[in-house]
Amino acid sequence: MEVTLQGPLGQIALPPSVVTIGTAPDNLVTVHDAKVSPHHAVLRPTEQGYTITDEGSTGGTFINDQQLYPLVPHLLAIGDRIRIGETVFTYEMHEGVAAIQRQGSSPVASAMASESTLATQKPTSIYAVTHPSVKTFADAIPYADWGDVWSKLLWMIFTGCGLLLFSAFIFRPDQQVDFGVFLLATFFLAILGVGFFFASQGLSYLLARAFGGQGKFVEQCYTTLLFALPLFLAFGLLVLVAHWIPLSILAVILIVAGFYVTELQALAFMGVHKLSGFRAIATLFLGSVVIQLIEDSIIPNAPSFFGYIIGSLLYYSIALGILALIVKRTGSLIEN
Repeated sequence: MEVTLQGPLGQIALPPSVVTIGTAPDNLVTVHDAKVSPHHAVLRPTEQGYTITDEGSTGGTFINDQQLYPLVPHLLAIGDRIRIGETVFTYEMHEGVAAIQRQGSSPVASAMASESTLATQKPTSIYAVTHPSVKTFADAIPYADWGDVWSKLLWMIFTGCGLLLFSAFIFRPDQQVDFGVFLLATFFLAILGVGFFFASQGLSYLLARAFGGQGKFVEQCYTTLLFALPLFLAFGLLVLVAHWIPLSILAVILIVAGFYVTELQALAFMGVHKLSGFRAIATLFLGSVVIQLIEDSIIPNAPSFFGYIIGSLLYYSIALGILALIVKRTGSLIEN
């Protein structure tokens, strides 16, 4: 049996190796379609068959009219329709040479099968922070559920309250802590924390959808908390030792941390909503502008809104440049 792609170029026999598809001449399958990216998608052989991976294309890759997540391998089934741009291929099997399923023992097929298996493993919070990429957050989407969201969110809130209590014992040992007052304050902080999280995430979700985002709200909340959890704990520990850190060094740490959180949130938006880097950063920028407008309406004598806009434009322009470097290095640059 022979596995093939049937399309406008005729019948293409798939070899037991990687097959690249795009408009660039160095692809194994070169497509002449204005809506197809230079390096649009990749087919890889595994023991189960071929997988197809969208390489962060502009127009996306569709299997039976369902868009794939960028950089997440999808196992093809016989008869699947593959659409990239306006070009359509059909994944077929015909009488001929040995099928790729019989090549499962080959080194290439075994390596690709291992890669496909690894891609479906649940990313941990530490992995999300130390291996930032669109693929990392896209891989986490199948595991998103409200139970995990609430457990992570409440863990963050009560850990934060615990750090506050601990700091009170460390820095003001002479003052007694009224546990009744502390528990009441913890309760109100929990309500405020939950409310602010869902309000800010809801605003970002609406903006992402306005930019063409396709993810679900639970997926956005889950992936945000995935990286926020270890960073929140690190920030709490930083607060505890901030008294012994020179102010200049502390300022540098906070600036770097601020940019890193921005990049992680943008990558999460790209993975969940299938947004380009520019649209992900634009979502964050507009969200911050709306929050600033709300603050200006509540807080008297707030800083100049015009000055905030100029500063934010500069900040997010730098963030967009950093994001481009990150996704280029991780092989997931989505063209704007």
